[in-house]
Amino acid sequence: MDRIIVLVTLTVLSFSISCTKKEQGVFTDERDGRIYQTIEIDGQIWMAENLAFETDSSWCYDDDLNDCDKNGRLYTWYDACKVCPDGWRLSSDSDWLELEKVIGIPESELLNEKFRGTSQGERLRIGGDLKFNATISGYRRPNGSYDRRGQRSAFWLSTETSLKSALHRDIRNDTGAIYRSSVPKFYALSVRCVKQK
Repeated sequence: MDRIIVLVTLTVLSFSISCTKKEQGVFTDERDGRIYQTIEIDGQIWMAENLAFETDSSWCYDDDLNDCDKNGRLYTWYDACKVCPDGWRLSSDSDWLELEKVIGIPESELLNEKFRGTSQGERLRIGGDLKFNATISGYRRPNGSYDRRGQRSAFWLSTETSLKSALHRDIRNDTGAIYRSSVPKFYALSVRCVKQK
């Protein structure tokens, strides 16, 4: 009986992976001429790279300007909410929940905080089958120190949880689960824009 359940589970997971519709494209940010890879995943069009448009409240990891070319800039939540180019917006919790449902996080886990799912984060990392290309690029603390390079990517969401905090997602190097929690708005995290419908 256990073998049948495992076989059915693997078949359903394989079907989910193979049926996830994805289509790659490109977008040119007219503000600075930078070209971004994009990926459409079941009707949602995402930038497949971290945003790198310079603002007064954005930084390159370790203040290394060359790092921004590969990993994008790190933004406070306030800048993240207004930095996406025309026709694009900062992704919301609803956007991520839709994406996570499509890639196989059980519906019963979606609204949980902290780790959810099993291997879905692997699909979003560089080299994953979805071509979302999440780099494990770390973040900047409000005190100006940088942390977690090579361990996790932290992405701002537009969804606030209080006057001082907003939701984010972590994609980590040591687990395939995706982390969902609230973070103070003065942290500087990566930004993934989603195309407005």
